[in-house]
Amino acid sequence: MDGIFISYRREDSSGYAGRLYDRLAARFGRERVFMDVEGIDPGTDFIDAIDSAVASCTVLLVLIGPKWLGEDIGNDRRRIDDPHDFVRLETAAALRRKIRVLPVLVNDAEMPGEDALPPDLKALARRQAIEINHKQWDASTGEVLKALDRIFGTDKPRWRLPAIIGATCVALAAGGWLSWQKLAIDDTTRPPNSVREPGAAVTDHPTPTLLPPAEPPVPAPPAAATGGASAGTQPPAEAPAEPAVTAPVAAPPAAVAAPAPAAPTPAAKPRETTAPPKQPAPRPAQATKPAVTIKPKPEAAAPQPAIVTRPAAAPKPAPARPAPDAVDSRLPRAGESWVYRTRGLWATSPKRTVVVTVSAQDGTAVTERMQDTEPSPGPAGSQVRWRGSEAHIAHAGGLGSEFSPFIGAFTELREDMSWRGIPTPDLDGNWGGWYGTGEVIGRETVRVPAGSFDAWKVEVWSTRHATGGPTIAGLEPVRIHFLVWYAPGEKRYVKMQRTLASALGRDLEKDTVELVSSSPRE
Repeated sequence: MDGIFISYRREDSSGYAGRLYDRLAARFGRERVFMDVEGIDPGTDFIDAIDSAVASCTVLLVLIGPKWLGEDIGNDRRRIDDPHDFVRLETAAALRRKIRVLPVLVNDAEMPGEDALPPDLKALARRQAIEINHKQWDASTGEVLKALDRIFGTDKPRWRLPAIIGATCVALAAGGWLSWQKLAIDDTTRPPNSVREPGAAVTDHPTPTLLPPAEPPVPAPPAAATGGASAGTQPPAEAPAEPAVTAPVAAPPAAVAAPAPAAPTPAAKPRETTAPPKQPAPRPAQATKPAVTIKPKPEAAAPQPAIVTRPAAAPKPAPARPAPDAVDSRLPRAGESWVYRTRGLWATSPKRTVVVTVSAQDGTAVTERMQDTEPSPGPAGSQVRWRGSEAHIAHAGGLGSEFSPFIGAFTELREDMSWRGIPTPDLDGNWGGWYGTGEVIGRETVRVPAGSFDAWKVEVWSTRHATGGPTIAGLEPVRIHFLVWYAPGEKRYVKMQRTLASALGRDLEKDTVELVSSSPRE
Protein backbone atom coordinates (compact mmCIF):
# COMPACT_ATOMS: atom_id res chain seq x y z
CA MET A 1 0.00 0.00 0.00
CA ASP A 2 1.32 3.48 -0.90
CA GLY A 3 0.78 4.83 2.61
CA ILE A 4 2.44 7.71 4.49
CA PHE A 5 3.36 7.25 8.16
CA ILE A 6 3.94 10.37 10.31
CA SER A 7 6.26 9.72 13.26
CA TYR A 8 6.54 12.48 15.86
CA ARG A 9 7.04 13.13 19.56
CA ARG A 10 3.99 14.70 21.18
CA GLU A 11 5.81 17.15 23.42
CA ASP A 12 8.07 18.12 20.53
CA SER A 13 5.98 18.58 17.37
CA SER A 14 2.34 17.56 17.90
CA GLY A 15 1.03 20.86 16.44
CA TYR A 16 3.00 20.42 13.23
CA ALA A 17 2.01 16.75 12.96
CA GLY A 18 -1.72 17.47 13.11
CA ARG A 19 -1.56 20.29 10.58
CA LEU A 20 0.65 18.29 8.20
CA TYR A 21 -1.71 15.34 8.47
CA ASP A 22 -4.63 17.48 7.27
CA ARG A 23 -2.73 18.69 4.21
CA LEU A 24 -1.46 15.23 3.27
CA ALA A 25 -4.93 13.72 3.73
CA ALA A 26 -6.43 16.38 1.44
CA ARG A 27 -3.84 15.57 -1.24
CA PHE A 28 -3.49 11.77 -1.01
CA GLY A 29 -6.61 10.71 0.93
CA ARG A 30 -7.07 9.99 4.62
CA GLU A 31 -6.92 6.25 4.07
CA ARG A 32 -3.28 6.59 2.97
CA VAL A 33 -1.99 8.77 5.83
CA PHE A 34 -1.25 7.27 9.27
CA MET A 35 -0.41 9.17 12.44
CA ASP A 36 0.19 7.33 15.74
CA VAL A 37 -0.18 3.62 16.42
CA GLU A 38 -3.48 3.60 18.23
CA GLY A 39 -5.90 0.92 19.26
CA ILE A 40 -3.33 -1.70 20.32
CA ASP A 41 -5.22 -4.21 22.43
CA PRO A 42 -3.95 -4.96 25.93
CA GLY A 43 -1.48 -7.83 25.94
CA THR A 44 -0.53 -7.25 22.29
CA ASP A 45 3.15 -7.06 21.43
CA PHE A 46 3.37 -3.34 20.65
CA ILE A 47 6.76 -3.82 18.97
CA ASP A 48 5.16 -6.17 16.44
CA ALA A 49 2.17 -3.81 16.09
CA ILE A 50 4.42 -0.85 15.26
CA ASP A 51 6.50 -2.94 12.87
CA SER A 52 3.45 -4.13 10.94
CA ALA A 53 1.96 -0.60 10.81
CA VAL A 54 5.17 0.87 9.43
CA ALA A 55 5.56 -2.03 6.98
CA SER A 56 2.21 -1.15 5.40
CA CYS A 57 3.54 2.27 4.31
CA THR A 58 5.87 3.40 1.56
CA VAL A 59 7.19 6.56 3.23
CA LEU A 60 7.92 7.45 6.86
CA LEU A 61 7.97 11.16 7.72
CA VAL A 62 10.03 11.79 10.88
CA LEU A 63 9.15 15.14 12.43
CA ILE A 64 12.23 16.35 14.30
CA GLY A 65 12.01 19.29 16.67
CA PRO A 66 14.35 20.69 19.34
CA LYS A 67 13.16 18.04 21.85
CA TRP A 68 13.10 15.08 19.48
CA LEU A 69 16.02 13.33 21.21
CA GLY A 70 14.08 13.57 24.49
CA GLU A 71 14.92 14.66 27.97
CA ASP A 72 16.81 12.52 30.46
CA ILE A 73 14.71 9.76 31.96
CA GLY A 74 17.20 8.67 34.57
CA ASN A 75 20.33 6.56 34.51
CA ASP A 76 21.90 9.07 32.08
CA ARG A 77 19.51 8.09 29.31
CA ARG A 78 17.51 10.14 26.83
CA ARG A 79 14.14 9.17 25.41
CA ILE A 80 15.75 8.18 22.12
CA ASP A 81 18.11 5.85 24.01
CA ASP A 82 15.16 3.89 25.36
CA PRO A 83 14.88 0.71 23.23
CA HIS A 84 11.10 0.79 23.79
CA ASP A 85 10.62 4.43 22.78
CA PHE A 86 7.84 4.57 20.17
CA VAL A 87 9.60 7.15 17.99
CA ARG A 88 12.75 5.06 17.95
CA LEU A 89 10.82 1.86 17.20
CA GLU A 90 8.94 3.47 14.30
CA THR A 91 12.05 4.97 12.69
CA ALA A 92 14.18 1.87 13.23
CA ALA A 93 11.49 -0.36 11.72
CA ALA A 94 11.39 1.78 8.56
CA LEU A 95 15.17 1.84 8.19
CA ARG A 96 15.38 -1.91 8.73
CA ARG A 97 12.73 -2.60 6.09
CA LYS A 98 14.35 -0.24 3.53
CA ILE A 99 11.32 2.03 3.60
CA ARG A 100 11.89 5.61 2.41
CA VAL A 101 12.52 7.79 5.48
CA LEU A 102 12.11 11.56 5.04
CA PRO A 103 13.24 13.77 7.97
CA VAL A 104 11.11 16.91 8.41
CA LEU A 105 12.67 19.62 10.61
CA VAL A 106 10.34 21.90 12.62
CA ASN A 107 10.83 24.84 15.00
CA ASP A 108 14.30 25.63 13.60
CA ALA A 109 15.62 22.24 14.70
CA GLU A 110 18.87 20.88 13.32
CA MET A 111 19.42 17.44 11.88
CA PRO A 112 21.07 15.21 14.53
CA GLY A 113 24.44 13.69 13.66
CA GLU A 114 25.36 10.03 13.77
CA ASP A 115 27.16 10.45 17.09
CA ALA A 116 23.91 11.67 18.69
CA LEU A 117 21.85 8.68 17.50
CA PRO A 118 21.65 5.08 18.77
CA PRO A 119 23.12 2.38 16.51
CA ASP A 120 19.84 1.42 14.82
CA LEU A 121 19.12 5.07 13.89
CA LYS A 122 22.55 6.20 12.62
CA ALA A 123 21.42 5.80 9.01
CA LEU A 124 18.87 8.56 9.63
CA ALA A 125 21.67 11.15 9.76
CA ARG A 126 22.44 10.45 6.09
CA ARG A 127 18.92 11.29 4.88
CA GLN A 128 18.23 14.63 3.18
CA ALA A 129 15.85 16.67 5.35
CA ILE A 130 13.12 19.20 4.53
CA GLU A 131 12.37 22.15 6.81
CA ILE A 132 8.82 23.42 7.37
CA ASN A 133 7.45 26.31 9.46
CA HIS A 134 4.10 27.89 10.22
CA LYS A 135 4.95 31.30 8.73
CA GLN A 136 5.52 29.89 5.25
CA TRP A 137 3.29 26.89 5.61
CA ASP A 138 2.05 26.49 2.04
CA ALA A 139 5.48 26.96 0.48
CA SER A 140 7.42 24.82 2.97
CA THR A 141 4.94 21.95 3.06
CA GLY A 142 4.73 22.19 -0.70
CA GLU A 143 8.29 20.86 -0.79
CA VAL A 144 7.10 17.83 1.18
CA LEU A 145 4.29 17.27 -1.32
CA LYS A 146 6.72 17.52 -4.23
CA ALA A 147 9.02 14.97 -2.61
CA LEU A 148 6.11 12.57 -2.05
CA ASP A 149 4.93 13.07 -5.64
CA ARG A 150 8.37 12.06 -6.88
CA ILE A 151 8.39 9.00 -4.63
CA PHE A 152 4.91 7.88 -5.70
CA GLY A 153 5.47 8.89 -9.32
CA THR A 154 2.50 11.27 -9.21
CA ASP A 155 4.53 14.22 -10.47
CA LYS A 156 3.93 13.07 -14.08
CA PRO A 157 0.87 14.47 -15.92
CA ARG A 158 -2.01 12.17 -15.25
CA TRP A 159 -4.12 13.26 -18.28
CA ARG A 160 -1.90 11.86 -21.00
CA LEU A 161 -2.77 8.19 -20.67
CA PRO A 162 -6.57 8.66 -20.47
CA ALA A 163 -6.43 11.12 -23.38
CA ILE A 164 -4.47 8.67 -25.51
CA ILE A 165 -6.86 5.86 -24.65
CA GLY A 166 -9.87 8.06 -25.36
CA ALA A 167 -8.47 9.26 -28.68
CA THR A 168 -7.67 5.69 -29.68
CA CYS A 169 -11.20 4.55 -28.86
CA VAL A 170 -12.69 7.44 -30.86
CA ALA A 171 -10.43 6.67 -33.81
CA LEU A 172 -11.34 3.00 -33.75
CA ALA A 173 -15.04 3.81 -33.52
CA ALA A 174 -14.79 6.29 -36.36
CA GLY A 175 -12.84 3.84 -38.48
CA GLY A 176 -15.35 1.12 -37.82
CA TRP A 177 -18.25 3.37 -38.68
CA LEU A 178 -16.59 4.48 -41.93
CA SER A 179 -15.80 0.88 -42.91
CA TRP A 180 -19.38 -0.12 -42.18
CA GLN A 181 -20.65 2.73 -44.30
CA LYS A 182 -18.33 1.70 -47.13
CA LEU A 183 -19.61 -1.87 -46.97
CA ALA A 184 -23.15 -0.62 -46.93
CA ILE A 185 -22.51 1.46 -50.02
CA ASP A 186 -20.86 -1.47 -51.74
CA ASP A 187 -23.76 -3.70 -50.74
CA THR A 188 -26.27 -1.35 -52.32
CA THR A 189 -24.31 -1.20 -55.55
CA ARG A 190 -23.40 -4.87 -55.97
CA PRO A 191 -26.81 -6.57 -55.70
CA PRO A 192 -28.43 -4.83 -58.70
CA ASN A 193 -25.83 -6.38 -61.05
CA SER A 194 -26.50 -9.94 -59.81
CA VAL A 195 -30.16 -9.67 -58.81
CA ARG A 196 -31.61 -8.14 -61.92
CA GLU A 197 -31.66 -11.57 -63.60
CA PRO A 198 -33.68 -13.51 -60.98
CA GLY A 199 -36.27 -10.78 -60.65
CA ALA A 200 -37.60 -8.04 -58.39
CA ALA A 201 -38.44 -10.38 -55.51
CA VAL A 202 -34.85 -10.44 -54.34
CA THR A 203 -34.42 -6.67 -54.44
CA ASP A 204 -36.63 -6.29 -51.31
CA HIS A 205 -33.69 -7.51 -49.18
CA PRO A 206 -30.48 -6.52 -50.92
CA THR A 207 -28.16 -6.95 -47.93
CA PRO A 208 -28.84 -10.63 -46.94
CA THR A 209 -28.55 -11.79 -50.54
CA LEU A 210 -24.83 -11.04 -50.42
CA LEU A 211 -24.12 -13.88 -47.95
CA PRO A 212 -25.73 -16.79 -49.90
CA PRO A 213 -23.77 -16.13 -53.12
CA ALA A 214 -20.53 -16.80 -51.23
CA GLU A 215 -21.78 -20.25 -50.19
CA PRO A 216 -22.50 -21.88 -53.58
CA PRO A 217 -18.79 -22.65 -54.17
CA VAL A 218 -18.91 -24.95 -51.08
CA PRO A 219 -21.30 -27.55 -52.59
CA ALA A 220 -19.37 -27.44 -55.88
CA PRO A 221 -16.35 -29.50 -54.63
CA PRO A 222 -18.53 -32.37 -53.29
CA ALA A 223 -20.15 -32.57 -56.68
CA ALA A 224 -16.75 -33.14 -58.23
CA ALA A 225 -15.96 -35.82 -55.64
CA THR A 226 -19.08 -37.88 -56.29
CA GLY A 227 -17.20 -40.15 -58.59
CA GLY A 228 -14.78 -41.16 -55.83
CA ALA A 229 -17.35 -41.93 -53.05
CA SER A 230 -20.83 -43.20 -53.72
CA ALA A 231 -22.01 -42.66 -50.15
CA GLY A 232 -21.32 -38.95 -50.27
CA THR A 233 -23.76 -38.40 -53.11
CA GLN A 234 -26.87 -39.57 -51.23
CA PRO A 235 -27.23 -36.94 -48.45
CA PRO A 236 -27.13 -33.84 -50.68
CA ALA A 237 -30.42 -34.16 -52.55
CA GLU A 238 -29.69 -31.00 -54.46
CA ALA A 239 -27.49 -32.56 -57.14
CA PRO A 240 -29.76 -31.11 -59.85
CA ALA A 241 -29.10 -27.67 -58.35
CA GLU A 242 -25.59 -27.67 -59.83
CA PRO A 243 -26.61 -26.40 -63.25
CA ALA A 244 -28.53 -23.61 -61.49
CA VAL A 245 -25.33 -21.94 -60.23
CA THR A 246 -26.41 -18.73 -61.88
CA ALA A 247 -29.33 -18.60 -59.43
CA PRO A 248 -27.72 -18.56 -55.95
CA VAL A 249 -31.03 -18.35 -54.12
CA ALA A 250 -31.88 -22.05 -54.62
CA ALA A 251 -28.52 -23.44 -53.34
CA PRO A 252 -28.48 -22.28 -49.66
CA PRO A 253 -31.80 -23.76 -48.48
CA ALA A 254 -30.91 -27.18 -49.92
CA ALA A 255 -27.45 -27.20 -48.24
CA VAL A 256 -28.86 -26.39 -44.79
CA ALA A 257 -31.61 -28.97 -44.80
CA ALA A 258 -29.54 -31.97 -45.89
CA PRO A 259 -26.88 -32.36 -43.09
CA ALA A 260 -29.29 -31.80 -40.18
CA PRO A 261 -31.16 -35.16 -40.20
CA ALA A 262 -28.08 -37.26 -41.04
CA ALA A 263 -26.00 -36.34 -37.93
CA PRO A 264 -28.20 -37.43 -34.97
CA THR A 265 -29.31 -40.87 -36.19
CA PRO A 266 -25.95 -42.73 -36.31
CA ALA A 267 -24.58 -41.25 -33.02
CA ALA A 268 -27.40 -42.33 -30.71
CA LYS A 269 -27.70 -46.05 -31.59
CA PRO A 270 -24.20 -47.44 -30.88
CA ARG A 271 -23.92 -45.80 -27.43
CA GLU A 272 -27.05 -47.49 -26.05
CA THR A 273 -26.02 -51.05 -26.99
CA THR A 274 -22.37 -51.13 -25.84
CA ALA A 275 -22.47 -49.42 -22.38
CA PRO A 276 -24.99 -51.50 -20.32
CA PRO A 277 -23.58 -55.03 -20.77
CA LYS A 278 -19.94 -54.15 -19.86
CA GLN A 279 -20.45 -52.22 -16.58
CA PRO A 280 -22.47 -54.67 -14.43
CA ALA A 281 -20.16 -57.62 -15.19
CA PRO A 282 -17.03 -56.61 -13.15
CA ARG A 283 -18.82 -55.07 -10.16
CA PRO A 284 -20.29 -58.19 -8.53
CA ALA A 285 -17.01 -60.08 -8.92
CA GLN A 286 -15.04 -57.42 -7.00
CA ALA A 287 -17.51 -57.17 -4.12
CA THR A 288 -16.81 -60.68 -2.81
CA LYS A 289 -13.00 -60.52 -2.64
CA PRO A 290 -12.45 -57.83 0.07
CA ALA A 291 -14.80 -59.60 2.46
CA VAL A 292 -12.32 -62.52 2.73
CA THR A 293 -9.20 -60.42 3.30
CA ILE A 294 -10.57 -58.39 6.24
CA LYS A 295 -10.83 -61.32 8.68
CA PRO A 296 -7.14 -62.21 9.18
CA LYS A 297 -6.13 -58.58 9.97
CA PRO A 298 -7.61 -58.33 13.51
CA GLU A 299 -5.90 -61.61 14.42
CA ALA A 300 -2.47 -60.05 13.78
CA ALA A 301 -3.22 -57.31 16.35
CA ALA A 302 -3.87 -59.83 19.10
CA PRO A 303 -0.28 -59.96 20.46
CA GLN A 304 -0.27 -56.19 21.22
CA PRO A 305 -1.84 -56.47 24.72
CA ALA A 306 1.30 -58.30 25.84
CA ILE A 307 3.29 -55.06 25.42
CA VAL A 308 0.82 -53.02 27.48
CA THR A 309 1.63 -55.00 30.62
CA ARG A 310 5.22 -53.66 30.75
CA PRO A 311 4.35 -50.15 32.07
CA ALA A 312 3.44 -51.84 35.33
CA ALA A 313 7.01 -51.04 36.40
CA ALA A 314 6.10 -47.31 36.59
CA PRO A 315 6.07 -47.23 40.44
CA LYS A 316 9.88 -47.47 40.39
CA PRO A 317 10.39 -43.65 40.12
CA ALA A 318 8.82 -43.32 43.57
CA PRO A 319 12.20 -43.52 45.36
CA ALA A 320 13.24 -40.33 43.47
CA ARG A 321 11.17 -38.21 45.90
CA PRO A 322 14.19 -37.13 47.97
CA ALA A 323 15.36 -35.02 44.99
CA PRO A 324 13.08 -32.04 45.87
CA ASP A 325 14.82 -31.77 49.26
CA ALA A 326 18.05 -30.83 47.50
CA VAL A 327 16.23 -28.22 45.40
CA ASP A 328 14.48 -26.72 48.42
CA SER A 329 17.81 -25.75 49.94
CA ARG A 330 18.16 -23.10 47.24
CA LEU A 331 14.64 -21.75 47.71
CA PRO A 332 13.37 -19.44 50.45
CA ARG A 333 11.83 -21.13 53.46
CA ALA A 334 9.12 -20.05 55.86
CA GLY A 335 10.51 -17.73 58.52
CA GLU A 336 13.35 -16.27 56.41
CA SER A 337 13.36 -12.48 56.23
CA TRP A 338 15.10 -9.61 54.44
CA VAL A 339 15.43 -5.99 55.56
CA TYR A 340 15.39 -3.31 52.85
CA ARG A 341 15.92 0.46 52.92
CA THR A 342 14.28 2.69 50.33
CA ARG A 343 14.92 6.26 49.17
CA GLY A 344 12.93 8.34 46.70
CA LEU A 345 13.57 10.79 43.88
CA TRP A 346 13.20 13.98 45.90
CA ALA A 347 15.35 15.17 48.73
CA THR A 348 12.26 15.40 50.89
CA SER A 349 11.23 11.83 50.17
CA PRO A 350 11.18 9.85 53.43
CA LYS A 351 13.69 7.05 53.90
CA ARG A 352 11.87 3.90 54.89
CA THR A 353 12.89 0.50 56.20
CA VAL A 354 10.77 -2.53 55.29
CA VAL A 355 11.03 -6.11 56.57
CA VAL A 356 9.95 -8.92 54.22
CA THR A 357 9.17 -12.31 55.83
CA VAL A 358 8.31 -15.57 54.06
CA SER A 359 5.05 -17.13 55.24
CA ALA A 360 5.01 -20.22 53.01
CA GLN A 361 6.72 -21.84 50.03
CA ASP A 362 5.42 -24.83 48.06
CA GLY A 363 8.20 -25.36 45.54
CA THR A 364 6.58 -23.22 42.84
CA ALA A 365 5.53 -20.04 44.64
CA VAL A 366 6.38 -17.95 47.71
CA THR A 367 3.97 -16.19 50.03
CA GLU A 368 5.42 -13.26 51.97
CA ARG A 369 4.36 -10.39 54.20
CA MET A 370 5.85 -6.88 54.48
CA GLN A 371 6.02 -4.56 57.48
CA ASP A 372 7.39 -1.01 57.81
CA THR A 373 9.80 -0.45 60.70
CA GLU A 374 11.03 3.08 59.91
CA PRO A 375 10.41 5.98 60.17
CA SER A 376 7.73 4.52 62.45
CA PRO A 377 6.70 0.89 62.98
CA GLY A 378 3.53 -0.05 61.19
CA PRO A 379 1.17 -3.01 61.10
CA ALA A 380 2.02 -6.05 59.03
CA GLY A 381 0.86 -5.62 55.45
CA SER A 382 -1.22 -7.99 53.38
CA GLN A 383 0.31 -11.17 52.06
CA VAL A 384 1.72 -11.27 48.54
CA ARG A 385 2.14 -14.47 46.54
CA TRP A 386 4.97 -14.61 43.98
CA ARG A 387 5.18 -17.28 41.29
CA GLY A 388 8.81 -18.21 41.71
CA SER A 389 10.14 -18.87 38.21
CA GLU A 390 7.63 -16.74 36.29
CA ALA A 391 8.62 -13.24 35.19
CA HIS A 392 5.91 -10.80 36.29
CA ILE A 393 5.35 -7.45 37.96
CA ALA A 394 3.20 -6.88 41.03
CA HIS A 395 2.33 -3.84 43.09
CA ALA A 396 3.37 -5.12 46.50
CA GLY A 397 3.05 -3.49 49.91
CA GLY A 398 5.68 -1.24 51.47
CA LEU A 399 8.19 -1.64 48.62
CA GLY A 400 5.77 -0.64 45.86
CA SER A 401 5.94 -2.24 42.42
CA GLU A 402 8.47 -5.08 42.13
CA PHE A 403 9.67 -7.44 39.43
CA SER A 404 9.82 -11.15 40.44
CA PRO A 405 11.95 -10.81 43.61
CA PHE A 406 12.66 -14.58 43.85
CA ILE A 407 13.28 -15.39 40.18
CA GLY A 408 17.03 -15.63 40.86
CA ALA A 409 16.41 -18.49 43.31
CA PHE A 410 13.93 -20.43 41.18
CA THR A 411 15.68 -19.91 37.82
CA GLU A 412 19.31 -20.21 36.83
CA LEU A 413 19.91 -16.82 35.26
CA ARG A 414 22.26 -16.55 32.31
CA GLU A 415 23.40 -13.84 29.95
CA ASP A 416 21.10 -12.98 27.02
CA MET A 417 18.08 -14.51 28.77
CA SER A 418 14.99 -12.46 27.94
CA TRP A 419 11.23 -12.30 28.54
CA ARG A 420 8.38 -10.84 26.50
CA GLY A 421 4.78 -10.16 27.44
CA ILE A 422 5.55 -9.75 31.16
CA PRO A 423 2.21 -9.36 33.00
CA THR A 424 1.75 -5.94 34.59
CA PRO A 425 -1.37 -5.07 36.62
CA ASP A 426 -3.23 -1.78 36.31
CA LEU A 427 -1.60 1.10 38.14
CA ASP A 428 -3.76 2.89 40.72
CA GLY A 429 -6.77 1.07 39.29
CA ASN A 430 -6.92 3.45 36.29
CA TRP A 431 -3.92 2.99 34.02
CA GLY A 432 -3.99 -0.36 32.19
CA GLY A 433 -2.89 -1.90 28.92
CA TRP A 434 0.75 -2.48 29.91
CA TYR A 435 3.18 -4.65 27.98
CA GLY A 436 6.47 -5.70 29.58
CA THR A 437 9.78 -7.01 28.30
CA GLY A 438 13.00 -7.85 30.12
CA GLU A 439 16.47 -9.26 29.68
CA VAL A 440 19.55 -10.29 31.64
CA ILE A 441 22.25 -7.74 30.86
CA GLY A 442 25.15 -9.56 32.52
CA ARG A 443 26.99 -9.86 35.83
CA GLU A 444 28.52 -7.04 37.84
CA THR A 445 29.57 -6.22 41.37
CA VAL A 446 27.05 -4.18 43.30
CA ARG A 447 27.55 -2.61 46.75
CA VAL A 448 24.66 -2.19 49.20
CA PRO A 449 24.45 -1.74 53.00
CA ALA A 450 24.41 -5.54 53.39
CA GLY A 451 27.78 -5.87 51.61
CA SER A 452 29.27 -6.32 48.16
CA PHE A 453 27.78 -8.94 45.84
CA ASP A 454 28.63 -10.45 42.46
CA ALA A 455 25.13 -10.26 40.98
CA TRP A 456 23.17 -10.75 37.78
CA LYS A 457 21.79 -7.45 36.43
CA VAL A 458 18.30 -7.57 34.91
CA GLU A 459 16.56 -4.74 33.04
CA VAL A 460 12.77 -4.64 32.64
CA TRP A 461 10.51 -2.24 30.74
CA SER A 462 6.72 -2.05 30.90
CA THR A 463 5.03 0.42 28.56
CA ARG A 464 1.52 1.52 27.65
CA HIS A 465 -0.15 4.00 25.29
CA ALA A 466 -1.32 7.32 26.69
CA THR A 467 -5.13 7.37 26.82
CA GLY A 468 -5.69 10.76 28.48
CA GLY A 469 -5.68 14.16 26.86
CA PRO A 470 -2.91 16.75 26.86
CA THR A 471 -4.16 18.23 30.12
CA ILE A 472 -3.08 15.18 32.11
CA ALA A 473 -0.16 14.10 29.92
CA GLY A 474 2.26 15.30 32.58
CA LEU A 475 0.64 13.07 35.21
CA GLU A 476 -0.36 9.99 33.20
CA PRO A 477 2.12 7.08 33.67
CA VAL A 478 3.17 5.34 30.47
CA ARG A 479 6.51 3.71 31.32
CA ILE A 480 7.94 1.67 34.22
CA HIS A 481 11.64 0.86 34.18
CA PHE A 482 13.36 -1.62 36.52
CA LEU A 483 17.01 -2.43 37.16
CA VAL A 484 17.30 -5.43 39.50
CA TRP A 485 20.41 -7.19 40.86
CA TYR A 486 20.18 -10.85 41.93
CA ALA A 487 23.04 -12.41 43.91
CA PRO A 488 23.31 -16.23 43.87
CA GLY A 489 24.00 -16.28 47.62
CA GLU A 490 20.80 -14.40 48.44
CA LYS A 491 17.37 -15.78 47.61
CA ARG A 492 15.78 -12.37 47.11
CA TYR A 493 17.21 -9.48 45.09
CA VAL A 494 19.86 -7.31 46.72
CA LYS A 495 19.07 -4.06 44.89
CA MET A 496 16.31 -2.57 42.75
CA GLN A 497 15.91 0.76 40.94
CA ARG A 498 12.43 1.68 39.74
CA THR A 499 11.48 4.70 37.56
CA LEU A 500 7.94 5.72 36.63
CA ALA A 501 7.68 8.19 33.70
CA SER A 502 4.75 10.24 32.39
CA ALA A 503 3.48 10.74 28.83
CA LEU A 504 5.66 13.86 28.65
CA GLY A 505 8.77 11.85 29.50
CA ARG A 506 9.15 13.28 32.99
CA ASP A 507 9.95 11.14 36.01
CA LEU A 508 6.97 10.77 38.31
CA GLU A 509 8.78 8.44 40.71
CA LYS A 510 12.31 7.14 41.07
CA ASP A 511 12.99 4.81 43.96
CA THR A 512 16.02 2.79 45.02
CA VAL A 513 15.63 -0.30 47.24
CA GLU A 514 18.76 -1.83 48.83
CA LEU A 515 19.29 -4.85 51.04
CA VAL A 516 20.40 -4.05 54.61
CA SER A 517 20.42 -7.55 56.08
CA SER A 518 18.89 -11.00 55.75
CA SER A 519 18.14 -13.77 58.25
CA PRO A 520 19.21 -16.48 58.13
CA ARG A 521 21.97 -16.10 55.53
CA GLU A 522 23.17 -19.15 53.60
